[in-house]
Amino acid sequence: MIRNQTVCEDESNKILSKKGASLLMFGGEHCGVCQVIWPQLVAQLATRWPGLVLNYIDCEQHQECCAQQGVYSLPVVRLYFDGRLYLEEIQIFSLAPFIAGINELCAQYYEHDSSRDDERLL
Repeated sequence: MIRNQTVCEDESNKILSKKGASLLMFGGEHCGVCQVIWPQLVAQLATRWPGLVLNYIDCEQHQECCAQQGVYSLPVVRLYFDGRLYLEEIQIFSLAPFIAGINELCAQYYEHDSSRDDERLL
């Protein structure tokens, strides 16, 4: 699993247009919930989904980038597969069901992706 500190709109747009799985969290230094959720997401997803790219945008430092992504309150966590949004949680949410949803979607994505690789080998 890769963890990047995304810095501006150019990079966030690159994340959204990439192939593969990406989790993008919009947070802030003074957002207490953000400071609790981010390490838990990293800890719970790192070993299970090594191909999942994690990105964090500090909206206090990059307000324009967050506004362009439609983020006006924190935290916002979005899961993308091949540039498409599949799961989003905003402000108040329970972390356990959200992680379960991520696990389910990643399992489906990687299972489908590996079956395509198997077909190419034949």
